[in-house]
This record gives sequence, structure tokens and C-alpha cells, in this order.
Amino acid sequence: MSNVNNWKFATVLDEFSKREVEYLRVETERAQEIVENPNYPWKDDKQKEFGIARYNKMKDRLAFLKYVLEEGKNICTQHETLVARLAKYYDQWYSEVSNNGKQECEVMSEQADILQNIFVEIWKELKPLGLNLPMPNGMNL
Repeated sequence: MSNVNNWKFATVLDEFSKREVEYLRVETERAQEIVENPNYPWKDDKQKEFGIARYNKMKDRLAFLKYVLEEGKNICTQHETLVARLAKYYDQWYSEVSNNGKQECEVMSEQADILQNIFVEIWKELKPLGLNLPMPNGMNL
């Protein structure tokens, strides 16, 4: 997923999808065919009830695993977006504000505006996380 940090969790999610979610999806479909087949040769009503209960548990577990997978994908995407934006802001600071990576004591008003915009953009990225961070105010020069 990331060109910046090659985050391994995305690879783990892909493996989780194949090994767990897809496997359980196939097994749940097989169980559904059995449960919905009126001619299935159940040994007795108790076995049929057990089969239906097991199928329902499989369905619930499959729904939960799909939910976990989607939430994992969402957090991967969010992580990748934040990493890319932080790299962009660092590059902007390095190339437009700093002196070869060293922040000078005196900052020109144009550089101050760039810094202000960088921190406002970072604040905007963090706002949806509900961290209750105050918005950056203008710089005092």
C-alpha cells in the first residue's frame, strides 16, 4: 500500500482476507446449501437444529471478520495518507522555510505564512480523529 514505509500490516490484511475471510465464506456457502436443501439426509431433528445453529454462528463470524477486515483497510488507508502528508509537509518546510534543514532564528513573513499553513493542514488531518486539539493561531512576528 505504501511507497514511503512499506507498512507490513497491509500485507497481513491481504493474507487474513485469503486465509480467514475467504475460507470462512466458502465454508458458510457450503453450510447454507446444506441448510437450505429440503432433501438433505439429516439423521434426526436434533442434528438438523445443530446444523442450523452452526450455520448461523458461521454467518455471524463471517460478518464480524469482514467488518474487522474493512476497519483494518480503513486504518491502513488513513495511516498511508497521514504518512504521505507528513512527508509532504516536511519537504515543504525543508525546501521553503529552513536553511538546508536548520531552522533559523529569524523567520521572514513569507516563511511564517508557510509554517502557519503547514500546521493548519496538519491540524485538519488530525481533526477527524477527535483529539480535541485547538486550531493553530496566527504567528506573532
